[in-house]
Formats: sequence, C-alpha cells, structure tokens
Amino acid sequence: MIVGVGIDLLDCERFEQALSRTPEFARKMSEGQNHLVETSDLASTFAIMEALFKALPNQEKSEIANYKVRKTNGAYRIEDTRFAAVKKKSRCFHITLTNESKFTLAVVIIEEIKN
Repeated sequence: MIVGVGIDLLDCERFEQALSRTPEFARKMSEGQNHLVETSDLASTFAIMEALFKALPNQEKSEIANYKVRKTNGAYRIEDTRFAAVKKKSRCFHITLTNESKFTLAVVIIEEIKN
C-alpha cells in the first residue's frame, strides 16, 4: 500500500549559496558518510529529505530526524531507524533522482509492506 508521495525541486545555485553561508549545515548533512561528500551529493540528499518529508503522513512529520539518506555504490537509499528499531511496520522507500546543471529533482514514494 502506498503511504505517501513527495517531490522536491532544488535550485542548485541557491543551495550552494546557502552552503557557503552556513558550512556547519554541510557538515551535519554529511555525517555518517564514509566518503568525501560532493556538493551535488549534498544537493541530492537535501532534495530527497525534502521529498521524504512531503511524503510522510502528517502525524510522522515531526519525526523526520529518524530518517537518514545514505549513498552506497552510487545509489541513494533511505534508512528508517524508528521502524527498524521497533519492527512494527516494514516500509520500502522508492527514490528517483535527476540532476541537471541548475536543478535537482527528487521523488520519494513510501510503500508499506504487510508482513
């Protein structure tokens, strides 16, 4: 069953300006990554998190900090630490992402899987 769908369009130039004004934001976004994080990866991560926030049911939006975006072998994935810990629900996160010179577009679909 589809729980939610979210989409985000990020202006890369404005995002880079924001990063230059607040370098601690870039450090926080790259926490837990095992590799050097490029600006394009940060833009993709930010767009995915924004799309995820829009896809979450309203009662779960306040718990966005429980979700992490990871890039492994060139593919992005979302970790849901809250549901993984309690094992009450199983969710699959579908991500599609496109990066153009000026924009990054992310779409997230949350699917709840019945056990």
